[in-house]
Amino acid sequence: MFKIHWSSVMVVAFGLLLAAVGFFAEVFQAPPIPQEIAQLIKNPIPTEKFQHLKGMTFSNKNGSFKFENSNSAGDLEGPWQMIEPTNIKARKDFFIKVIKALGEIQVRHTHRSDTINLQSFSIDKPLFSLGLETSDGKVLEIAFGLINPIDNSTYFTIKNTEWIYQCTTLSIPLENVSADEILDSKALALNSDQVNLLEIHRAPFEGQGLRLVKIEGEWQDDTARKFDNRKVEAFLRDLQNLKSYMILDKLDETQSVELTQIMKQPAWRLRLGQGDLPETYFASSPLNGLTNLKLERNNSFLFYKEGTSQPLVLGPDQMGVVNKKEKDFR
Repeated sequence: MFKIHWSSVMVVAFGLLLAAVGFFAEVFQAPPIPQEIAQLIKNPIPTEKFQHLKGMTFSNKNGSFKFENSNSAGDLEGPWQMIEPTNIKARKDFFIKVIKALGEIQVRHTHRSDTINLQSFSIDKPLFSLGLETSDGKVLEIAFGLINPIDNSTYFTIKNTEWIYQCTTLSIPLENVSADEILDSKALALNSDQVNLLEIHRAPFEGQGLRLVKIEGEWQDDTARKFDNRKVEAFLRDLQNLKSYMILDKLDETQSVELTQIMKQPAWRLRLGQGDLPETYFASSPLNGLTNLKLERNNSFLFYKEGTSQPLVLGPDQMGVVNKKEKDFR
């Protein structure tokens, strides 16, 4: 009688399985990636070209933010200023960490950027997106989608390219970053040594006010009268150190209307020139709160850049920094 030896059956079955796997691998293997794409797999983001930035946009579930680099050379050290949705200084370490994380990307696989893949990897509705603008005007837009916790990977695509890249997750969890983690408490992103124009006007802004320009290292007015450089520079350093303890956002309708009226009647106007176009800021009269909203400190004041709808709240001890007259610089 013929006896079946299970050990022999298992050997034969295993051999057939290997043959089948080899057949399918040969027939259905992915087409080779072209050489130029193979080079991109290392890291398609040319971070070496983005070591000097003029601006950055960033969006995730916590909101959309726009930043501007006040450093004339575009150094990542900044200082950086958030300009949307409000104006306040941003922490330089955030931008340094973002560029460092992008430079450390390791791509594992590439996929065609078609409708199905964009939806499958959640890139059509990204978890977060980044826009980088260099000092010479080059812009790079990146959208990041699905995060796979099993293999610690994520998917991203670069605007106007045909590939979706699967890579290791970034070293900074941008999908969860909030404004509080990005913002500095300082009200201004200011390089005091680069300021060449200073104007201070008191409401109702009908008079000339104070207007100083820096010419060949000397501060003077429009009639060439000289001012004390040390006093002007000390004032600019004080401006650098202005700190906000609150941003007036997420207000109800009544509070928003009241706030708008207050902002239409500022007490002081400050204009600073660090380049071709000066930037204008306003300071309100002292106030203690809005309807159903009491500020932490009585006689605080609002400080805001022209065009913003979400002012910063500064403590009353800082009003003396803004409240200056010509004699203070003599």
